[in-house]
Amino acid sequence: MPFTPPGGGFSVKIPEGWASSAAGATTTFTDKLNQVQVTSSRAVRPRRRRRR
Repeated sequence: MPFTPPGGGFSVKIPEGWASSAAGATTTFTDKLNQVQVTSSRAVRPRRRRRR
């Protein structure tokens, strides 16, 4: 099952049946002894290089 965070930009496939919980920009998926955390944040746009 795909997970896309608010704001989008990417998605992650999470196995069916895993529980999820969210706190701020972090979503945690758990199943028995496994845990995956997905945190999204804004990136700074790269600057263009000047030609010399």
